[in-house]
Amino acid sequence: MSDGSERPRVQDIHKKKLSKMGRRCFSKTLLGLGFSATTAATITAEDVRGASSDQVPISIGLTTDETKNVPADWYNDYQQAERVNQRVRFIDRHTDIVGQWLVPGDYGGKNSRINVEIRMDSTANPRGVIPEQVEGVPIEVTEVGERKPVDGCHGGDDYGSDVPGGVQVASPDGGGSGGPRVLNTDDDVEYFGTCQHIYDTCGSNTEGRKLYHPYGGDSVGKVETALNFEDFVAVNTNSSHDPLPKIAKPDSTPSDPSYFDITDSFTKDSLSDRKAAGKGVRKVGVASCQTFGDLKQISGTVVDDNTCTGEKKGQVQWGQDNDVTSGDSGSVAFAEENGNWYVSSLVNGQSPTDAYSYVFGTGIYRIKDKSGYYYG
Repeated sequence: MSDGSERPRVQDIHKKKLSKMGRRCFSKTLLGLGFSATTAATITAEDVRGASSDQVPISIGLTTDETKNVPADWYNDYQQAERVNQRVRFIDRHTDIVGQWLVPGDYGGKNSRINVEIRMDSTANPRGVIPEQVEGVPIEVTEVGERKPVDGCHGGDDYGSDVPGGVQVASPDGGGSGGPRVLNTDDDVEYFGTCQHIYDTCGSNTEGRKLYHPYGGDSVGKVETALNFEDFVAVNTNSSHDPLPKIAKPDSTPSDPSYFDITDSFTKDSLSDRKAAGKGVRKVGVASCQTFGDLKQISGTVVDDNTCTGEKKGQVQWGQDNDVTSGDSGSVAFAEENGNWYVSSLVNGQSPTDAYSYVFGTGIYRIKDKSGYYYG
């Protein structure tokens, strides 16, 4: 399968003698049939037995054991497109190609595909280097343009020592929004999280710098880890401030708080399932308050000339041109699934290239895979 020409056949798991497999053999078998690494590491033989012959289970959360069944044909098609998306970088073929995304197929509709974004005002011909398909996966081309701002909330609100997501945070260089509590698989520490680009430094130069709540307020801690490609920082708390596993609702105030309670973060498989089912996400940020939007594309790479790396990886796309603006950076997109609230992605704010007409941000599955950090 190294050349990517053999398509996944996840439904063949129903033909295996699961009762004779140990955990390691079971996970290896799942990977060989085309399941994602996250799902292969978490689902059980009992989960497989609970799915019909034309379905397979996927994991919903990055750290919880909740699963759901999806059509096997859809999952095969989606995984094939993801393999091509990871292997082929159209973004390197032309300077006016500004984004590349996986578009999970719709249930009962279009198949999974890759969308390559080009600048609307391009005077060159980037379409000439983009094929119509790769290994049976369709390649679409979209022209993208500028976005517009809207009104905000929680600006300047001071929640004191217990700080939820969706409220104002700041670096010594500028302001943004914070997310709910961040955890790490390697320790028992609770962290604050926001975007790296609210600091004017990169990588290790960002580590050790303070984060404040709200703008002009008290320091809540110092940056422990900064991830360049993911545009994310984890901030180790000080003794006087704690990050809450909650996001402030639009009508919440410090004197009368109301929250969305966050359980975990979505897996990539679960986000793809939500897109296929026509479901969306929401975010709460200080610049444009609460906005909603449909999930559109995942596993993207976007050009961002003013970042530490020139591009952002593992991006999730949702919403429209007025769902985010400068100052929302560091908030998160999230949604309800089976009665629990899960975080889907960081909100990385408006691109300095002015090339995008939607919201994009790093998928938490990508952040956890690279560093162990996740929201929960």
